[in-house]
Amino acid sequence: MLFSHLSEPRRAAGPLPVPGLVPARAAATGPSGAPEGRAGHDFARVSVNAAPRMLQRQADGAGDAAAAAAEPAMSEAQRQEMSRRMCVGEAPGPGIDTTEFTPRERARLTAVRFAAEGVLGRAVQALGTGDPHLRRVARRILDVENADLSALAGTLSGIAGRLRSVPIQAGTCRDATCNGAAQAYVPNTLDRMIICPRFFLSSPVQQRRTLMHEAGHAAAVDDAPDYRHPRNCSERDSVDCDDPCNGVDGDRTRNVDALARFAECAAFT
Repeated sequence: MLFSHLSEPRRAAGPLPVPGLVPARAAATGPSGAPEGRAGHDFARVSVNAAPRMLQRQADGAGDAAAAAAEPAMSEAQRQEMSRRMCVGEAPGPGIDTTEFTPRERARLTAVRFAAEGVLGRAVQALGTGDPHLRRVARRILDVENADLSALAGTLSGIAGRLRSVPIQAGTCRDATCNGAAQAYVPNTLDRMIICPRFFLSSPVQQRRTLMHEAGHAAAVDDAPDYRHPRNCSERDSVDCDDPCNGVDGDRTRNVDALARFAECAAFT
């Protein structure tokens, strides 16, 4: 199986080269605890008190209890691993806190990143054909009539480019955002992506979507003053192209979760 729960402690990564993964380093912070600087963006456009661009994925309610009851009992080691990755009993620090990825984490992240880049690449290629079916897909997922497929291809291409270039760091349970419910996030500086411990508890499909989602943040697709993260789309692992973002308000063409779901459907339909 490509993904397995980890039991070894975090340590310096081995020889697996992962472009864009960078060593842990301390972050300079301002008086509010927010990282300083904007890495080429106008810092004044985003409130330093705004929440970081993060993915706090919640499980779908329907059927969760029955599914959990059908799961085999976890071993003590698995329970301890889950507790560790969910930061149970860990107190958060004041801001960003990073460490090194383990070799297994780096290998998993490499595979998922490759898969996410593949989805985005296939979607851009499909959009380039001008297939009218993709306008129907855009209407269902992005809630737009007569979508500009060329513009959507440009947006997804920008997300793919940022996914390839953005530095990715391993967050810890002392990280103020990772200690909450986040799987991953992009600070308001948009200069890196932080992968939280609980990221590695999610399915490969959810991990792939998480990377596309966060790369959209890093590409400033939804950059706006006083940013507030909108609602996410359905969290089911299946590729749902009917209406996975039902109930999501606002401009979905600038909603990174909706764009990730649209990319899947453009790539696979």
